[in-house]
Amino acid sequence: MFFSRLTALFLLSATALVSAHPTDAGVAVAKREYKDIDTVCYNLKSATEEILPKIDAIVKKEIVLTVVLFDPLIKELTYALETAVADLADLAIEEDETKKEEIAGILAEIVEEISASLDAALKKAGILLIPDLILGFAVIDTVLKKVLLGADAILGGVLILVGGLIGGVVGLLKDLAFKLTLGSCGYY
Repeated sequence: MFFSRLTALFLLSATALVSAHPTDAGVAVAKREYKDIDTVCYNLKSATEEILPKIDAIVKKEIVLTVVLFDPLIKELTYALETAVADLADLAIEEDETKKEEIAGILAEIVEEISASLDAALKKAGILLIPDLILGFAVIDTVLKKVLLGADAILGGVLILVGGLIGGVVGLLKDLAFKLTLGSCGYY
């Protein structure tokens, strides 16, 4: 009986959150003119460095976590990732082998920081908030995978390096159900 109520609550929450989260068609992503992958990756790193501390601060507070607190930050993070995807789509393929390690390092840092912040949020979340968080995380996983694949399309082989660099957070990514990100890095 408890399980059926929990299942009904999950389905209701899932439906509400999926309809509330932005999709590729529903978000107007600001496209800018960038000349190289470095700029796009550094801008994404800068954006995540602004958003993730806000998530960390909410997690550290001695308050009950709610969707109202997290949803705007999840959407903000999703928007930053979608902007990077759009910017990467406008770039030409680069043949600069010296950039691979630098770009892989930046992307691995972004993945590690996102996974650490979201894992802390998931651990503190109450049973009623977990379904909403997981759905938000699924959106982030999808867009993060697009960022990684977009970077690899421009600078071939960078994904293999990212996969090697994120080895320390594979467990966190599995806990967050980031299967698309893990798969794109060769872990599934």
